[in-house]
Amino acid sequence: MRRHHVGVIVIVDREDREPRPLGMITDRDIVIEVIAFGLNPSAVTVGDVLSGPVRVVHQAASREHALRTMTDSAVRRLPVVNGTGGLVGLISTDDLLPELAREISAIANLPVSSSSVERRLRKNVGITDAEPPPA
Repeated sequence: MRRHHVGVIVIVDREDREPRPLGMITDRDIVIEVIAFGLNPSAVTVGDVLSGPVRVVHQAASREHALRTMTDSAVRRLPVVNGTGGLVGLISTDDLLPELAREISAIANLPVSSSSVERRLRKNVGITDAEPPPA
């Protein structure tokens, strides 16, 4: 994990032709379950620390579904699987945040945008902000 600068590893079953997620181990799992107890990391197996059963999301799932699954499971990362359950990737909150931030920014700017559009439309038909609209 340190060598590849990753905070999570998906543990897979390779008995089938394609790897299927069994669980995940995070850097936090290692700290909480091994280091905090003063255990010798060389004496602990991945199976001793493995978080499972693992929640997954299908590669065709929407961003909203992935986010809801993360929220419901209280996790920040989900393995992504194909139609046969084979691991094809990993999605994290870090992957979702930039797009969500853009959407939130667009929503935050809606009142300003809609007000300016309304003023422009009113001006085009000869109504000023000081005048009430015709009844």
